[in-house]
Amino acid sequence: MRIRRNIRKFLPVVAAFGFVGVGSWTLLPDNSPADAQATRDVVVLTRALPEGTKVDEVLRWVTTRALPASAVVDGAYFSIADLGDGVLAADHAGGQQLTNISIADNRAAAVGPDYLVTSVQLPAQNWTGAVRIVGADVDVYRLTETGAQVVSRGAVILDAPVPDEVQPSSESILTIAVRRDSLADVLLAARDGSLWLVGQ
Repeated sequence: MRIRRNIRKFLPVVAAFGFVGVGSWTLLPDNSPADAQATRDVVVLTRALPEGTKVDEVLRWVTTRALPASAVVDGAYFSIADLGDGVLAADHAGGQQLTNISIADNRAAAVGPDYLVTSVQLPAQNWTGAVRIVGADVDVYRLTETGAQVVSRGAVILDAPVPDEVQPSSESILTIAVRRDSLADVLLAARDGSLWLVGQ
C-alpha cells in the first residue's frame, strides 16, 4: 500500500516532466534527411551578362542547376523553355538565378514606365567622354548663354556608336530614354544643338 501511495504522490511530477519533454521536442527544428536534401532545379546564368542582352543570346549562357529549396528566390524560372522573348532588364552575374523580373519585353521596357525613348544627334564632344568613362547612365544638360541647365536626370543611352570608334569631328545619332516630364526640354535642346550628356 505504501508503494502505491508513493507512486500516486509522484505521478503528477512525472507527468509534468513528460509534457515539458514532449513540448520541447516539437519545438526543435526538423532536420530530417528528406528536408536537408530537398532541392529544386532553377535556371541560372553561367557567365555575367549586361542589361539589354537579348534572350536569344542569354540562352547561350544558361543552364539548370539543382539548388536547396531554401535558396530558390521568388519568381525563379524552373525551365529554360519558360524564358520567352525580350532582353535582360538589369545586369546579371554569373551563377545568378533568372526570375520573372529578369526579362523585359525590350530595352525601353527594362528602363521603366516613367521613361520615353527618343533619338538625338550629337557632336562627338557632347557625349563620347561621358559614355566612355561612366557608361550608359547620364544626365542631360542644355548649354545656354547663362550656363548649363539640367534638362533630364538619369537618362539611359539605349543605342549609340562605340565611343572609341567615333571621329572627333563627327556627329552621331543616339537613342536615349529620358523621363517623361523632361522629353520636351530634351527635344528642344537637341534641336538647338545645345544638348550635352554628362556622366553621373
